[in-house]
Parts: sequence; C-alpha cells; structure tokens
Amino acid sequence: MKFCVHILVILYCLCVLETISSEVNFVTSDTIATDYGLNARDEEISNMDILDAWGSDCTCLNGKCVNRCPSSYWTSEGGCIRVEPVCECDPEFGKVNDSTCAYCDCGKGINCSFSVIMNEIWMKNCFCPEGYHGGTGYSCLPNCDEKRPCQNGGTCDEGTCLCKRGTAGVFCEEIYWCKTECKPRLTVDCVYNQEQEYFDCICKDKSLYFDYRDEICKPCSCGNGTCKYYGIHELRCDCAPGYQEFKGECKPCDCGGKETCEFDQKGFKTCKCKTGYVSRQGICAPCNCGTNPSSNIPCSLDILGVKTCHCPSGSNYTKGVCEDVYLCQVNNPCHPTAICVDLVDKTRCECPKGYAAKHYYPGPGEPCEDVDECLDMSVCAQHKNLQCVNLPGTYKCECLPGFEPISLDAHSHDTDCKSHKETWMPAGVAILVILGLFAIGAGLFVYRTRRSRY
Repeated sequence: MKFCVHILVILYCLCVLETISSEVNFVTSDTIATDYGLNARDEEISNMDILDAWGSDCTCLNGKCVNRCPSSYWTSEGGCIRVEPVCECDPEFGKVNDSTCAYCDCGKGINCSFSVIMNEIWMKNCFCPEGYHGGTGYSCLPNCDEKRPCQNGGTCDEGTCLCKRGTAGVFCEEIYWCKTECKPRLTVDCVYNQEQEYFDCICKDKSLYFDYRDEICKPCSCGNGTCKYYGIHELRCDCAPGYQEFKGECKPCDCGGKETCEFDQKGFKTCKCKTGYVSRQGICAPCNCGTNPSSNIPCSLDILGVKTCHCPSGSNYTKGVCEDVYLCQVNNPCHPTAICVDLVDKTRCECPKGYAAKHYYPGPGEPCEDVDECLDMSVCAQHKNLQCVNLPGTYKCECLPGFEPISLDAHSHDTDCKSHKETWMPAGVAILVILGLFAIGAGLFVYRTRRSRY
C-alpha cells in the first residue's frame, strides 16, 4: 500500500518544578514545522530525509526541550509524522482515483485499469492472461480449443466459438428455448437439435416420450408400432406392415398388397389402389379396361365381382376391354393423294410432305397436288452451275449440261459443278476391249482347228 507522509515538529519547553517562570507549558515562538513527502510500505517508513528539528534554537530556562505530536500524527525520532493512505486495489478491482477502486468484472482473479475523464469511467481494460481473450471494454473469456470445445454444433474460430441459431454463451452452452421449455426439469431434459437448429425435450425415463401438445412424458400407445417424431415435435406412430395409425394407435389396415391403406376421419378404412386395380370388399382387386394397363379407363366391379368398363368416346367395349375405333379403316373420306388421320370421334385429312391442297387440311375428296420446289429461286442456288429438277413430292439439284460434280463421291446438292472436258480415253478403252475380245476369239478358233486334225 502506498502512503503519503507529512512531518510536523512541535517544540515545547518543559520547566523545572522548583523554578518560577512566566513561560509555563510551552513556548510558541520556538515551534518549527516541516512537511516532507515520504514513501512507505507495510507500515515501515524508509528513505526519510528530515531536517534536524532539534537545533539550538530551542532554549528552555530551567527546563528541557520536548516534542508532543497532535492526534493523527505518528511520533518518530525525526519528529511528528502524518500518514495519508493511497488506494492499492484488491484482486478483481481496478483503481479509478487515489480514493476509489471499482469492480473490474473481467473474470475471477483478473485485474484491470480504468480510463477516467472528468471523474467519469470512460473505458475498462482487462489484463487477460494467456488462454483468454477480451481486453479493452470486454471481460476476459476463455479460448475454445480441443480441451474446451464448442458445444451444440458451434465451431471454434481463433479461440472464439461461432454458435448456431438459438444458442449462446462462451462455448455455445446456452439454449434460448430451454429457459422456458421442457418442464418440469426433474423429469425432462432440454437438448439442442443441431440438424433442425431447434430444441428437443427428452424424457429422463427413456421408455417414455414427451408429448409437446400435452407437455408431459407418457408411454407409447401405438401398439403394433413404435413412437416417432415427424417434422418439428409431431409425435406419431410408425406402424408395422399391415397397420396404419388412427388417433395415436396402430390398427389393422391392409388392402391386399403394396397399395396405400388409410383411415378416414371416422375410422373407416379406405384403399388407394394403383392403376389397374379397384377397391372391392376391403382389398384392391384387378380391374383393367384397356389393352394398356396405364390407359386409365374407368373400371368398376359390382358386388359379384363383375367388371364394368366405362369406355370413352371413340372406342368400343370388346372382349372385356375398350378398343379404339379406327374410323379411317371403316370409312376413309380422304382423296387417295391425302392421308387419313384418326381423331377422337372424327377423322382428318392431311397432305403428305411435298404436297399441298387449297386449304391447310384438305376436305373430304380434295386432292393433294405436288409442290414445285423449283419455283423458289433460292433452291439449288447455294452452289455453282446447278439446276433444280422437280420430282413428285420432292426435288433434286443436278449439274447443268456440259458440267460435272467436282467430287465424284459428293451429292450434287452439296458440291459445285465444273466444266466437262472431252477426252479420247473412253473411246480408246473401248477399242482396246474390242481388240482384246477379237484376239481371244481368234485364239480359240485356231485351238479348235488344230485339235480337230488330231
């Protein structure tokens, strides 16, 4: 502890009893006062520099000089010493001024300092030890690491925990909802669901399930199944095959296969049968009215199991199924140059590619005429020395007279044509072939003549 020390020396004249003096008790003119600043610790004064206050100036006739110190002064060999205390703050406190220490709130056993402006605390600076973070304006908080990991799915980033939604605290140990939910705590634990970033109430008795609607732990009443939470806190039954939940209990519900079986609001079983099946007497029975099972033609079974098909327009019921009626085969109204197309309850005539009629769809008996593509000047114009030749339903591009394709293996549509050059090579080849045939014939004649002689 630091002390401020003042020295006051008061000199008195103590007279002998036998002497009569007019200066009894003390002599004020002989009073000498000094004031020095001293440093002291643990009530031991050191480094004192005191002038000799007992000089020859003190003279007492028939007596001797003595000193008496007033109250709040300490008597010392050097004189009277007055000590004023200065604050030395306890642990976890910081000095505001010479007479005030304030609580740091930096953490257990951690000191601080305060920045004071106009006698007002402006800022706190915590002296954080190693392994802690905080400092100016903040308390010292322990760093997260392998030994002190973040909880509830939080991640450690340079000693600080980054908490997930709904959690807080130095190590993300606080769960907001758990302050008000999951009661009573004697029987229910509140935990954090990291996947949903929400809270869950878990009964301490693991054989019980927490009902969020009734806010109570109770046994599973599903029967032929197990209790399971769906979504957020929806307690339902996960029933065994052949059972479905109705009002918190698994009851028999089988439609004869993998079809969906459900209960209506009154508890009556309903079967949602797949395509090609209908519900009859509590099971899904086969009932198909089309050659294709996915035709979705309405089918029903009466009480005796007799099938009834509700054939759509444009089809007839034949041999237990609805078959499409092809009107074009029964009565084709189109011209031989047109194509008949079957529609629902009617037909339509269309012209094939390369043909057209007066209307986009020709009427009954209206012919389709060939389209002359060569009337379009852009046809065959993308290459040189080509001409367009119209064909029934199509056209072709060929080289002009006196021209031939540049590439023999290229289609005339895709190549230019070059001028055809006359050559004697074909004629020469023909002559050689004729001469060769003549020589072969002459040789056979000579061979037969010689053989006939023998």
